[in-house]
Amino acid sequence: LYTDGLVERRGHDLDEGLELLCRTVADRRRSLEQTCDAVLTRLTGRTQEDDIAVIMAQVRPAGADRIAVLPLTGDHAMVAHSRRFTRETLTAWGLASLTDWAELLTSELITNALVHAGSPVQLRLFCNRVLTVEVADRESETPRIRRARSEDEGGRGIHLVNELAHRWGSRRTADGKVVWFELELPPDHPPPV
Repeated sequence: LYTDGLVERRGHDLDEGLELLCRTVADRRRSLEQTCDAVLTRLTGRTQEDDIAVIMAQVRPAGADRIAVLPLTGDHAMVAHSRRFTRETLTAWGLASLTDWAELLTSELITNALVHAGSPVQLRLFCNRVLTVEVADRESETPRIRRARSEDEGGRGIHLVNELAHRWGSRRTADGKVVWFELELPPDHPPPV
């Protein structure tokens, strides 16, 4: 992210500034700080005609051993299969202490998708600085917390997710949405490499 002062100069074409920025960022440096320094040096030179702000971030690819995916399309026992998949995956990742919460919240998201979105299509677990569990479905309407009455048999799933997860939310996709929650990793769990 950057302000226009980085790429706009009097007497120079804006496209030239944008192309120079793209080339400079694409020329990989050892660190993000070195890339930022190169951008400022190449694009501003010694003169600054305008205020400049630059924000850079780097996404590091996650190893395949930190992502687990279970297709759910056509699976009539998907809640039970999802709970087992979650338990086995977390055990393999050394996160057995999160199994009870993760299984409960996963089954709530899948049940919510079954009731309100037709059918979920995928369960995805991702372990980085937190454990993220995602359930994808083909409905675009976002879930909302409903206040169930004491005599209601259902309607508490998203409320449970809201109360027990570290964070939760949803995002639209090209063919529906993903509803996700995060659980904090135990303090003794080694950080990702």
